[in-house]
Amino acid sequence: MENNNNEIVFNPQWYNNLVSRSNEKTLIINAIQKLAAMHKASSCLEIGMGTGKQFSDALAPLFDHYTIIEKYEHALTFHPNVAFIQSDWENVALTQQYDIIIASHVFYYFSDKAAAIHKMLNALTGKGILVLVLNGTGADYGKIKQFFTDLTGYPHTFAHDEFLAIPGIKEQCLTFTLPSVLHFNEPADLYQSLQLSFDHHAEAYAAHQAHITSFIADNFPGQFHIHQKLCLLSNATKPWEYLTQHPDYLVQLGNITLQVNDGVFTPDPQITYSTSWLLENMPPVKGKDILDIGCGPGIIALHCVLQGANKVIATDIDEMAVRNAIHNMRALRAEERMEVLESDLFQAVKGRYHYIFGNLPILDEAWDLGISAQDILSEFLKGCKNYLLPGGQVFFTWASFADMAPVIEVLEELGYGYQIHSTFKHGYDWHFFAVRCA
Repeated sequence: MENNNNEIVFNPQWYNNLVSRSNEKTLIINAIQKLAAMHKASSCLEIGMGTGKQFSDALAPLFDHYTIIEKYEHALTFHPNVAFIQSDWENVALTQQYDIIIASHVFYYFSDKAAAIHKMLNALTGKGILVLVLNGTGADYGKIKQFFTDLTGYPHTFAHDEFLAIPGIKEQCLTFTLPSVLHFNEPADLYQSLQLSFDHHAEAYAAHQAHITSFIADNFPGQFHIHQKLCLLSNATKPWEYLTQHPDYLVQLGNITLQVNDGVFTPDPQITYSTSWLLENMPPVKGKDILDIGCGPGIIALHCVLQGANKVIATDIDEMAVRNAIHNMRALRAEERMEVLESDLFQAVKGRYHYIFGNLPILDEAWDLGISAQDILSEFLKGCKNYLLPGGQVFFTWASFADMAPVIEVLEELGYGYQIHSTFKHGYDWHFFAVRCA
């Protein structure tokens, strides 16, 4: 809803209609609980609480101090360590800094969005993290936004794009995509729930109710998917710290979208380029038998299936990774040509293969394995020759933040021929190895 000054005014009824049907609050709370534990945060600031206290009820017990800044008055009883300040974020004078600042779906309401974000960054402690939540451009949300633009002629700028356009933000931001779902019985129910998402053009949304409801009936059978973009900005955090410790979220690599669960290695190119560089250099796999060692959530194996591989065996030593890969295999309906095994390197593997891919640990500091990444790679390379078909090859990646001399030494001790292709990304050299064992 807009006032006479074209300012977007928060509508509590529309807000309640939306959040009552969605699991977005639960997803965001789970992610912030993870961040608070990872970074040993002791203070939290929530900017804009909406109509309820779901965040503070769930999160305040995790912190020594929890502050809420909310523009509108609330007669609610909060957790004992919550301080409630009724004020507009853009005008409030702060007296302290915070380890975590939460700004969930409030970006749209700021009159000077860039200044509001920089004010948040200045309110962080030295180890602080800003958690900004916005709707993404994809999934069903993007589809209905485009329909509305085509229907009315009103152009739409996604808030996530607007946020990333603020100078300096895109280079600093780490984004996790959380797949939220709205459940509804009738198309009219979803129409009502989405009013908040069209408050910039509330009159046009109401005028076209019949067309929008019909579009909902034709396209969204009982569920409506929104990609929540959990955008992190930090004074101190390094991306690789999220290599295995992160929220459950979606990663897009090429034409594959896969779920990556907390505790499982993420192939996210924001965090590591090892998987992306392996995919970019992958040979043609059509008709080949493939072995993927250290499959994580299954991206290499799934790529091979979609590229026409004859058979793909994916293995990982970690039970969580195996379950995650099986989930993604089933989601992409790849079971006919793909199998996932729990295996310590080749322990459970049978047969021989045209190609073996090793997407293995590189940085010891990011893993807790009881064995060094170099030792794992050495054991992997020694075992490969027993599982290759004649003329077969082995492919793996390495990076300049780990010593490459021992890698070359092992390859030469084994008498393997190899080629290296390198690129520079995220401040490091990434190396793709193509190896022949005979």
